[in-house]
Amino acid sequence: MAMTIKKQAQHAFTVDLEAWFHAHNLNIVRTQWDDLPLRLDQPVSQLLSLLEKHHTQATFFILGYVAKRQPALVTTIHQAGHEIACHGMDHQRVDQLNESQFRDDVSRAKNTLESLIGEPVIGYRAPAYSIGSQTHWSLDMLRELGMRYDSSIYPVRAPHGRYGVPGAALSPSLLDNGLYEFPLPTWKIFRRRLPAATGGYLRLWPMLVTRLTFSQHDRANRPVVVNIHPWELDPDQPRQVVPFMRRLSHYTNLSKTLSRLDLLLSQHEFTTLRNLYQHHVQTRQSQLDVIKKATMLNGNCPPTRKADKQAHAIEV
Repeated sequence: MAMTIKKQAQHAFTVDLEAWFHAHNLNIVRTQWDDLPLRLDQPVSQLLSLLEKHHTQATFFILGYVAKRQPALVTTIHQAGHEIACHGMDHQRVDQLNESQFRDDVSRAKNTLESLIGEPVIGYRAPAYSIGSQTHWSLDMLRELGMRYDSSIYPVRAPHGRYGVPGAALSPSLLDNGLYEFPLPTWKIFRRRLPAATGGYLRLWPMLVTRLTFSQHDRANRPVVVNIHPWELDPDQPRQVVPFMRRLSHYTNLSKTLSRLDLLLSQHEFTTLRNLYQHHVQTRQSQLDVIKKATMLNGNCPPTRKADKQAHAIEV
């Protein structure tokens, strides 16, 4: 049953629905996946209960591999009133795929999800936020495949250097191809920006950093796109032998994730990225309508081609 939503939310709550063995920090090869347990039932149940407790809808970016292995989980999430979005098929980094492989990966995942929920999937997030300056072609391809928004770009370089686009827009933006980009959140300290409020950063940084992140975003009227993985609610998952920094990133504070999410949901209003996208589209359309009217009244002539092009680019 769809839940009742609280007042208009500025922020978005998102989940990257993948199994523990999909985490790139663990380097578990694809040939081993089918023999490993997903361990998704309990953490997803905890997330759904928490979201219901706070009357909040979320966006679940679901891996096609997970949807194939556990289709009932997808329908359960969808029937609870949450948005189903695409996380690719096999959790492959975009910068490790060519254009043909990327198209196939996204198409298969999108088709798998749509066949389960019976409605279009319009949002995408790349595994490991791996859309960067060398893979901007993927954003055009996402639009061609029917996506309306993307949420893959961290507008700062991550401390480990594996993702991030320094200088990218900090706020949601409409790209030239008509795709909306919802960047991941950052925390500014002095003159430096750092990733915050998602995944490992939500677990590793003190909660003070997360509070400061929300405060900075609120002052800038900028949504915080929180992101979490179900395995981050599973402190009993199988432990792997990995280098120290990756072990620190993956396993630290897993037992605190649920309580931290509970606190965030009690302090802030969240909604789906689909809802934020639709709000931005409607706002932009209203602004363009005003511009068109002003153009016609002041110049006594039809709207400019540029305004028409802009209006067409943001149609839902």
